[in-house]
Amino acid sequence: MSSQNSPKNWKEEYINSARDDWYLYHQPYYLDAVTNGNWDVVRFPEEGQAKAFLPYVTRKERDGNAIVMPPYTAFLGPVFLEDLSTSKQYAAIEGLLDNLPDCPFIEQRWNPSIENWLPAYWKNFEQQTRYTYIIDCPGDEEQIWKEISSKKRNAIRKAEKNLTIEEAPKD
Repeated sequence: MSSQNSPKNWKEEYINSARDDWYLYHQPYYLDAVTNGNWDVVRFPEEGQAKAFLPYVTRKERDGNAIVMPPYTAFLGPVFLEDLSTSKQYAAIEGLLDNLPDCPFIEQRWNPSIENWLPAYWKNFEQQTRYTYIIDCPGDEEQIWKEISSKKRNAIRKAEKNLTIEEAPKD
């Protein structure tokens, strides 16, 4: 393995590859915030141009390290840098899983857009189905607000007094 593509540089490569269209949970700044920078990443393929990454977090357990979900993170899973055919996705997922450190326990909730986990099944991982509902909210904020019941609007107004929600800049 060349020093340019060594595991020590994979995290740096991931950070430099990050794009605005990635989900929040895959953003390096988010992973830094929820783990105090204690996260890592594997890539596929090990050499050459990266096609996929898999960020992960480890925690010390009495049986060794475990790969766990970071706090406040709904999902992680593979990040594909380009559209891949099904067979290439299989190869990428298999390669990413092969590159993970040996751990007696691995827990990851993958992005709902990853619809096929067969490569993980082939490697004897267990799967637990969790449902994610993605709701399309067409219309503007004012129209959505009008359609919310008055009881829910009051609960939202009350909550707004205790927290601040700001949209992060894209750049």
